[in-house]
Amino acid sequence: MYFHLFKYKLIQLFHTKEIIVWMFLFPIALGTFFYMGFGNLLKDNDDFEPIPVAVVETTEDNQKDPEQISAQILKNVIKELSKETEDQFFISTWTKENKAKKLLEKGSVDGVIYVSKKPKLLVKENGLNQSILNSFLSQYLSQAYAVEDIVRKDPQKLQDVVSGLGDQAEYNQEISQNQTDNSCLIQYFYALIAMVCLYGSIPGQMASILIQPHLSAVGARKNVAPIHKMLVILADFTACVLVNYLSVLLVFLYLIKILDIDMGSRVPQALLASLVGSVIGVSMGMFTGAIGNWSEKTKEGVSMAVSMLCCFLGGLMINTMPNIIEKHAPIINRINPATLLSDSFYSLDVYRGYERFGENLAVMLIIAGVLCLASYGMLRRKTAK
Repeated sequence: MYFHLFKYKLIQLFHTKEIIVWMFLFPIALGTFFYMGFGNLLKDNDDFEPIPVAVVETTEDNQKDPEQISAQILKNVIKELSKETEDQFFISTWTKENKAKKLLEKGSVDGVIYVSKKPKLLVKENGLNQSILNSFLSQYLSQAYAVEDIVRKDPQKLQDVVSGLGDQAEYNQEISQNQTDNSCLIQYFYALIAMVCLYGSIPGQMASILIQPHLSAVGARKNVAPIHKMLVILADFTACVLVNYLSVLLVFLYLIKILDIDMGSRVPQALLASLVGSVIGVSMGMFTGAIGNWSEKTKEGVSMAVSMLCCFLGGLMINTMPNIIEKHAPIINRINPATLLSDSFYSLDVYRGYERFGENLAVMLIIAGVLCLASYGMLRRKTAK
């Protein structure tokens, strides 16, 4: 019975004009407009730009103090990487802590590196340069202990270690984590994929309405049919997710193959995130469709308004919006599905690990689970009046 219900739900969805227009045609048109507007700019960002940093030195040069050997070496590394060459990695400003913090607050530098017995990094926000700085310092610290041990056993080798720092000027090649050009404009395409996922609320809401007997004749027939309502809801839900995910795959294919947009080298993981996004999109639609006894038009308006608000806060209209939200109301970024999806794509593009990616997927699955349970709880009690 499940496959019978699933089959005819798919047929119904593909015969619905709103589904074809909003989930298949509109995203492709919007992606085309994005590409026409700034597509070429995405391909003109291949050169690595030195990272502006402020450096605060909190120790004195003392090569006889074993605890300060690491700080002395880090100081020389930063100076070496700040030389104006083709491989320049830093644009460093050596200053006091108060001035360094002011430069960071103004956005004049991307981070503050403290050269001390225990080096540390201070940043204002998350971003590619900040991630590279963190990776640089982490990689340095992992190697510093070995260097300290060598110098501690034979202090005469300190000069040899420092003189060989020129080889470290390739840090910008070794620790770069970006998988694509990482232009800030790619955020628009991330948000576009997130929008397609959240448009799953359209079939989700339609399915929810067609289960309720007081809103449609179809719902009335389903309510008296000798089929458990849970089976009907499950068949409708999975059919909606499948249709929504097919639209996501189509948009991905169009962006990568037709528009030649570099969406990164981890496309399978991005597609996994999109599948989770489709689940949460349909869940949102079923939830809004199940709330209260509002009219069908009212529920449609609420569903579309919620989806577009999430997309706006996720950076679809203004690509820096998530950064603004992070500064003033970070909790919104933690629960906004569009932001979580965009950030998942961004984390795949920037970070080598999957910790941040996994956290985003876990939060989305929790939200989807809560919405599904709430929807089922409301729909199972709906009866004809």
